[in-house]
Order: sequence, then C-alpha cells, then structure tokens
Amino acid sequence: MANVSAGNLLMVVGLATTGCFNPDPVPVDTDDGATGSTAGPATTMSSDPTVGSDPTSGPTTVGETADETTAAEDTGDPPECSGDEDCADMPSECEVASCNAQGICEVSNATEGTACGDASDTGCDAADTCDGNGSCLANVAADGMDCDDCDSGQCTCSAGRCGECVAYADTNLFSTDRSLRGWELSGDWGLYTEAPASQNSQTGALYPAIPFSNQVLGTDGNRNGPSYPGGHMEFSYARTPPTELPTSLEFQSWHLDEGAGSFDNKIIRISTDGGATWTDIISCVIDPALPFCQRVEERDAADWDAISLDLPAPLIGQVGIIEFAYDTFDGCCSFEKGWYIDVTNFATECACTANEACEPYGSECAAGVCGANAGCNVDPVAAGMACGSADDNTCTAADTCDGFGYCQVGDNYASYAGGGENEVLACDFCGAGDDCVGCAGGACQDCEILPDLESFEPMTFSPFLAATSGWEFEALAGGNWRVFSNIPNNENNDGTLFPTNAPFFGIDGSTLGAGDDNGEVSNASAVTRPDTFSDVLVFRSWHQDEGGAGADRKTIELTVDGGTTWIPLADCSVGGALSAFPFCTGVNTRDAEDWDDISIDTAAYADMEGQIRFSYDTGDACCGFERGWFIDDLNLSQMCDSPNDSGLSVPCIAWNSVDACNDDQSCAWDGGTASCIQCTFLTQLECDAEPVCAWRVGEDGSTRCAQAPQ
Repeated sequence: MANVSAGNLLMVVGLATTGCFNPDPVPVDTDDGATGSTAGPATTMSSDPTVGSDPTSGPTTVGETADETTAAEDTGDPPECSGDEDCADMPSECEVASCNAQGICEVSNATEGTACGDASDTGCDAADTCDGNGSCLANVAADGMDCDDCDSGQCTCSAGRCGECVAYADTNLFSTDRSLRGWELSGDWGLYTEAPASQNSQTGALYPAIPFSNQVLGTDGNRNGPSYPGGHMEFSYARTPPTELPTSLEFQSWHLDEGAGSFDNKIIRISTDGGATWTDIISCVIDPALPFCQRVEERDAADWDAISLDLPAPLIGQVGIIEFAYDTFDGCCSFEKGWYIDVTNFATECACTANEACEPYGSECAAGVCGANAGCNVDPVAAGMACGSADDNTCTAADTCDGFGYCQVGDNYASYAGGGENEVLACDFCGAGDDCVGCAGGACQDCEILPDLESFEPMTFSPFLAATSGWEFEALAGGNWRVFSNIPNNENNDGTLFPTNAPFFGIDGSTLGAGDDNGEVSNASAVTRPDTFSDVLVFRSWHQDEGGAGADRKTIELTVDGGTTWIPLADCSVGGALSAFPFCTGVNTRDAEDWDDISIDTAAYADMEGQIRFSYDTGDACCGFERGWFIDDLNLSQMCDSPNDSGLSVPCIAWNSVDACNDDQSCAWDGGTASCIQCTFLTQLECDAEPVCAWRVGEDGSTRCAQAPQ
C-alpha cells in the first residue's frame, strides 16, 4: 500500500476493522506528494463474501450506505413540499399553490369568481371575487344602476350605496320592465305589445290581435288570456309609486270597448296619504265626454288619444299615488280589447346617464340603451330573427322578433278558426287523445271532465265557446238550428215556455216573429262534430208541430265516411220502424216539462267515428200552434266540462284561497266545494239561484251579477 497518506491510512484501517469497504476496483485518494493528487485503486477485500456482491450496485461514498446514496442522487436537495398543504401559505388570496410531482410548489391564478376580500353583499356592493388573473375585485356597482333598498322602490346606486332616485326621466315610455319599478298592478294590468284577439259576437269571426309599434302599459279588459278571444269580467287597477304631482296629467290613451260609465268604466284618482283616502280626478260616469269614455268597436293601432287632465291646485307639487282603475262591469262584449296608456309625464322611471344602467333590460330582440328621454329604451334587432319558443304546430308558430325590440309570441290565441261561427281551432295532440279541448296559449288543451250527456250549457271556462262549436249548419229556407234558453212563443200568441232543463238545442220551425199568425217555411240541418259512436244514440226530445208524416218532416242520419254517404236512423215521412218515434206524432199543445226520452240503436257502428245529422223541413208556413223541435242531453259530441290545467279557464278557477278569490269582484268563494267561481249570469233570477253570487246595483242604476257579500 504505497504512497498512502497518514490521513488515508487511518481511514483504510478503520474500514478494514469494520469490514465495510468497496471491493470494486474504484480509485481511492492517494498522496503523491502533490496537493489534491490521487493514486491507484485499493485492493483490500472484505472478509464477508456477501458485502458488495451485487454486480449492479454503484459506487458508495465513504461513510454512506447504498440506500442513502440512491436517494441523494435521485432528488438532489431536500423536496420543497410533499403535498398541497405544504404550499397553502405561499400565494395571495387570488392565487392557488399546489405541490407538483417533483416536490416543488407551483402558483396559478384562482378561478374567476372565487371569494376574496370583503364578503358583505348588497345590491350596490357585491361580495369581492377574484378576476381570474390574480387580483381581487371590489364588485362595486356603477353609479346609476338599479337597486331595491329604499322606501320608494325607485332606487339607484351611488358610490356603492343604494339610495332614493334623485333625477327622473322626462316621460315614461314603458319600453322595458324598468318602467314599472315601484308600480302596483292588479287584474290583467301589465306591459303589452299588442291588443289581443277578439271576436264578432254576431258572426263568430275573429278580430285578430292589433300589434303596437312599441310596448305600452294597459289591461286587456274582459279578454281572458291566453285563450283569446275568451272573456271574463274584470275590476282592476294600476297604481304608480309615490310621485311628485304635476299641474296636469299628460298621457296617450288607446281603448277598444263600450267606453261609457255603466260598462267599461275608467276612473283616475289620487291619494296623498299612502292609499288611505282617494280623490277622484275623472270617471267616465261623471265625465262621459272624455275620449276614452267613448264606445269604440274598430281602431287602428296608431290611433291614440292625447289626454291632458288638470289637477286641483291643492294637489300640485305634492307627492301622491295615481291610480288608473278599469271596471268592465260584465263579460260583454266580444269585440273588446281593453284600455292602454303610454308616454306619461308622471311616475317616470329613474333617469339613466349611460347605457350601462339599461343593459340588464335588454333581450334577444333588443339591447337596453339609455334613450333621449333619459329613460331605458330598446335598440331592436331586425324583424324575423328567432326568439322565445321554436315550437311550430297547429296551436303555435315559432316566435320571432317584431322589429320594435320585442319577441312576438306565435301562439294561436283563438279558440276559433277565422270565418266560421264558433268554429273550434282543433288540435289532436293533447294527452287526452280524442278529447282535446282546443288550442289555448299555444298548447293543445286536455279535457279533464267529459260529461256523459251534452246538455248545451255555456262553457264556464270559455264563455264564448258554444256547446255546438264545430257543428255544421245549413239553412235552405227560413230559420236555423241553435241553442235556446226557452221555447219561443208561437203565431197563436200562446206565450213563451220556460222548461227547467234550459238551455237546449233546437229549431223554432214555422214560427216567425210570433204572435201575428204570420209563419214561414223552414228547412235546415245540423251536423254534429265527429265523435265515436256507442251502442245506442240517446237524447231527449220536445216538439209541437204536425209530426212529420206530411209537413214538419224530421230526419236523423248517420255517416262514418265524412258525409259521403248518410244512413237513415229516423224519417218521419216514411212508414215502419224509421217513423216509430214520439217526435213523428203531431202535437198541438204541450207542457214545458213534457219531454220524450229517445233511444236509437247504433250498435252496428259502435266504436266507429262518425257524425249525426238532424234535419227539419216544415214544408209550409202552417200552423199557428207550432213551436218547432228541440233536443237535449245528447250522448254524442259532448263539450268538455273542465279542461285539465287549461289556459281556457277563467281566472276564478285558478284562485286557490278565499282571500285571492275575494280580491276579484267578479268571483266568489264557494264554501261547499272550496273553489272560486265566476258570476257570469245575465239576469237577476239566474244570479240569485247561485248562493255565492249576488245581484249588484250601482249608484248610477246599472246592474250586474257579482260576488255575494262574504
């Protein structure tokens, strides 16, 4: 062991003593007399043959084990972290640190929206959040943005705090929902872009909706949405938030109704004590000459009345609530479309100074912008662009933008197809299958309750939908079939009859005007809506005529091929079984309650869909005693008694509490069945027969059926 320094010699001796040295020919330090020089490999072997026998083991630094050597060479310096928790205190609150596979903490930005800073959250100063780039945002609303934390309901943000509005728009254009902040609305008052569809009560023809060129405030009156042109009675109001009262109320008005005080009365009144007391400014009962108090049956969409109403001097400058009240008084008339107002100089919205305050009120059809009147207006997209629902079927079309900034709903409002009297706009894709009620609110309505017999009662859920809707009528001469509430007087002037089962279906035969012995020849038929036949056709019959063997011929026929062929079920002009019915026998006087029960075998056509045709031909104008032929309680073509969750339902049916029901002056709570009903009766006798309704006489002598005192 030549040239070994004293220090190295001591180390080698130490290794030999312990038996722990590397047997491989790895060079070891030697002292050649020069500083830092080395000599050849050590050759001393371990006495333990198992030590260092792994041929794959690497060199071992003196004083280290093999395992320690491997760890030091693989990782170098000690790791910075062994888990994310070791890095938690390193970044800011909008940064996130994580421990990677090499044991090093890496920093990234927290996800946008992560909570940071001040957690308090108000309408003008929301909780702080990270911006996704490592910074914490204060989220203070821009000055002028709307908020709700003030008494008037018209509040805006300033320096992160919500306060009362201090500046107002010049006029209220009702362009966006912002225009109604702080208003109180009842009944059908709201924002409209069109006056709804209505109907000619004489012909049944549809008066289509009238689109406005902008959005306005109003009520559709006795129209009952969404099942236009169905109707109901309405007593409702629109009340402004507290507003400084000007010298005069200036606004635009558009109405289509009876106009006068007794019906469709309009009242404008003011309260300066929070609604405790009211001062009437106008009423159509008192001021019938006002433009909106005139009866109007047809009107162009642009034909608005400019209204200016001077206020009493004591009110000017005070803060008050202005109420627009509307009382239809009855469900009449089917041509009506309601009352609408626009461009008011009072109760204007809080002024905007930049588009930013109006952006939340934009839509897919328009951007919300700050307009020239200092109120939020709309910047519309082109007409025809898609919006809302894309559904397209019998009851609705795909919605599109109207070019004025609003989404035009494509619903077929009417329960009637245009042109035909009471013609149902039919649909066959409701859950009830064959018993679909018809279209309403863009959907095909189910029938929940289909009566066993058709009693020709008016539809409680759609006052304008007759029991004979969808029937086909043809009059070759004289009068035609229809629904009657009594049996008319005859030419002998024997007087009108009032059966207790009224209403019923029929034809008054040769009667013309009654009481003057001047009859007419009638020849008319009525064909039912298609329906599925059972084993027997049943109905009740009442007639007073010559019977039909010669004059006053009555026939009943059946078709199962859409009217291509008609199969006789009864014919009073022939002998045998076809004329063996009570209605084929002449009767010249009869009690109102003396009805015949008729049953005709149709078993051969059971479960087949078809129609029945009732025909009546007087043949001549004779005779003075005659009253015609009437039927009731038919077991075919029944009309639905109660739609299932239907938009055809009148509002009363929707109320589910006595308080809500009593808020509607045309409705009454029925304690017996715990439901809300509508008082639509036209006479005091009819009204008094319903215990929850009462005949109401107004101060002006007008009358109507309304809810009974609770």
